[in-house]
Amino acid sequence: MAEKAGFDVMITTDKGIRYQQNLAGLRLALVVINTNDWTRIRRWKSVVLDAISDISPGSFREIEIALH
Repeated sequence: MAEKAGFDVMITTDKGIRYQQNLAGLRLALVVINTNDWTRIRRWKSVVLDAISDISPGSFREIEIALH
């Protein structure tokens, strides 16, 4: 649905999404973050933004955000 709505990248914290959804043939890029803690995500926003700007259509990337 995200791809049909015109999105290029989907960001999620669902680590199992690549196994739960059929992503084959999609142009939608998928970024998975290892936490849903917005305080930590905001502190690491440059890492998230770099991943988004550098990801290729249809690819998958996991981002590890440190606890501290």
